[in-house]
Amino acid sequence: MLIEDPDLVHLFQNTDFNCAGATGEMALKAQGILDFDQDDIRGLFPNIPLDEGLFDRAVIGELSNKFDLNWDHINHDRLGNHFRLKSNYVKTQMKHGNSIILSFADEHSVSVKGVYHRNFIKVNGMTRQSNMLYFKIYDPDRMSPYFRSSNWLNSNRIHNIFYIGR
Repeated sequence: MLIEDPDLVHLFQNTDFNCAGATGEMALKAQGILDFDQDDIRGLFPNIPLDEGLFDRAVIGELSNKFDLNWDHINHDRLGNHFRLKSNYVKTQMKHGNSIILSFADEHSVSVKGVYHRNFIKVNGMTRQSNMLYFKIYDPDRMSPYFRSSNWLNSNRIHNIFYIGR
């Protein structure tokens, strides 16, 4: 393990179209804000019907204003001056104690629990560590977390990467 969001808990979205609310709640809890859940987040947008999803950027912006949190994002068009790869951006923001939310091009969002190297154990017992980074993903629409490589993260499938923190 390189870095982990120690207080991030895996939560499930409570409706089919509430992944942004669920990832928002995960990030709030990881930042120590325990008394605001995805129903409260959904309530910040009374004009959006329950059968429509919330926009990640709007949710994170509202939460940062309400709880005085910092936030920013990069997308596949803007990687910033100091980040040549999306995976480096995630790793750097997590090192600063921020929670990470990834937004897919198909408008689904997930949270990142941690950044890891993969270890390989050879037949002779020697261990080798991969150079590639792996990310543990908490998907509010799945029962179990899963891992994805930096190649996956750097692909254009990930449309936005948000951080939110103190």
